[in-house]
Amino acid sequence: MIPRIATVLSAREWESALVASAHDTARVRLVARIYQPDDVLDIDGDLEAIVVGAETPWLTTSIVQAWTGQGIVVVGLYPPDDPVAPGQLAAMGVDVIIKDTEEPEVVLHRLRIALPDTLVSPTPTGLITVVTGPRGAPGITEVSIGVAMLIARKSETVLIDADATDPAIAVRLNLRPDPTIEDAIDLIHAGKPVATCVQRFADLGVIAGASNTEYLADSATPLLEGIAAETAHVVVDAGPKPLSAITKRADEAIVVCDASAVGIVRVAKFVAGWSGPQPRLIVNRVPRRDTTQVGEAVRRWTGITPEALIPDNPAIRDRSRHALTPHRSLLKALEAVVHV
Repeated sequence: MIPRIATVLSAREWESALVASAHDTARVRLVARIYQPDDVLDIDGDLEAIVVGAETPWLTTSIVQAWTGQGIVVVGLYPPDDPVAPGQLAAMGVDVIIKDTEEPEVVLHRLRIALPDTLVSPTPTGLITVVTGPRGAPGITEVSIGVAMLIARKSETVLIDADATDPAIAVRLNLRPDPTIEDAIDLIHAGKPVATCVQRFADLGVIAGASNTEYLADSATPLLEGIAAETAHVVVDAGPKPLSAITKRADEAIVVCDASAVGIVRVAKFVAGWSGPQPRLIVNRVPRRDTTQVGEAVRRWTGITPEALIPDNPAIRDRSRHALTPHRSLLKALEAVVHV
């Protein structure tokens, strides 16, 4: 469930900026702007947090305690030129204390972190495989689809488009743009199954990419664990800029790179800064006459022996432009990684 919050009206700029930001994001739902403390009683439904400024004349310890006693998280903002205000807010029992010159996104992020963990925390049962690669690496999405389809031959599999830059799986497979990852996260927050967010492509379940990457970043771990609790295997297309929460939670990682000299240098830098399970390298667009040379170059520069070499086959690219399963030559190369 998306947290429901209220602000206390203020003449200072932070309040109007926070209201505007809350309206523009899916991370919280602004349900009220409070003028007097009793206004809280008029709010329909639960309230998870109140954001109030230190300049509020009626703010007292008893009011803060009345709010926190109802399970409401209180976020206090103070002017940076007031050295006394932070201590006063702390003495009242305010949960989170922030300068009111911070960006609204920072305030909302701190607010969400302070909320009690109301998410269902299922015990993950399915394996989580992340597919990523350095910038400019062609084929991350196509490899993600291929890996997921091969695994789906053996067990129930869900492919998640968690590319924070250009989520394209729904377009590639000619699926609807929604429901999205955000919808799946909301269901997990509410303790409900995510099956209604899963579209089908052949034997494969697919969850379309996020339109709000901040929301994904905040909830990546419960998202993965929630889906892994409902399916045997989760494959994540993390794109070229994978979220650390995804790479660190993954059970296995597949890194895709290009067979060119630039591609090999980029993947060497990528794996050098990698934080996650030992990456398994796949080299894409390998000229058939250069397979040995490319494999040796990748091993020399990365210290990792590539497990699959995908041929530079125009038919692979042709099929990727249509809502078709990946070309058989790509799937055959990926069998070395998936072990079907």
